[in-house]
Amino acid sequence: MADCSMRSHAPPASPRGSTCEGSCPINAWCGRHRASSATQDRAVQPQAIARNPGATIIRQNEPDSALQILRSGAAKAVLQTASGVEHISTFYFPGDIVNLGTLEGGRQQASVVLLSSGSLCRIPQPLLHTHMQHHPALATALLQAAMQELHHTNWLGVLLSQGSAQERILFFLHTLAQRAMKTGGSGTCVHLAMSRKDMANHLGLAAATVSRTLAHLEQEGILQCSGRTITFRKGSPPRHDARHILISP
Repeated sequence: MADCSMRSHAPPASPRGSTCEGSCPINAWCGRHRASSATQDRAVQPQAIARNPGATIIRQNEPDSALQILRSGAAKAVLQTASGVEHISTFYFPGDIVNLGTLEGGRQQASVVLLSSGSLCRIPQPLLHTHMQHHPALATALLQAAMQELHHTNWLGVLLSQGSAQERILFFLHTLAQRAMKTGGSGTCVHLAMSRKDMANHLGLAAATVSRTLAHLEQEGILQCSGRTITFRKGSPPRHDARHILISP
């Protein structure tokens, strides 16, 4: 059986652990300093904060300039409009920076709510700037993370404006499958950390449409759904790039 785990329901990582569960963009930098003397280790070690499912770890519009990285678990970013309407802009998994847009002293662009038990690493901005000056590779890693997020956001925007319900769902599932491969998954199946209601909100669809589309994909022999586990029946999923999905026959 393929490994469908995305480690989304794993318990919080130990605050003293040397690595997070995912592909953290600053993991190498963090590990180098923790291997140093005890005094230096205490000075540069990020603060690890553990929380339970449903906890709001970041609140929209609150000022905070610290770099915050999801260490374990899964989370969703919730944007609330002036009229009170909530939209889930993205989902976060271990290794993701959850506040790239607020590193220069701005306010949080969205609230971040845990979908499962998890923990967060928090690095104050002064400490971050100091080590970016000494380690240019750290700045490069953060820039690459920002560019990857922007690339995904751009193509998701294209799909939301032009793509069908099936195209949006396939893009979303293919993206999750690719992420699962980075943490040891097979790439042919994923375990959804989010509810179908949350998935529908993120993709601009009704929850009934998501359920109906998944059922149709299952009937067509493309997917197999078992609770929150989605398996691609035809082997490895096709390319998850939105350009490929939109031009597919």
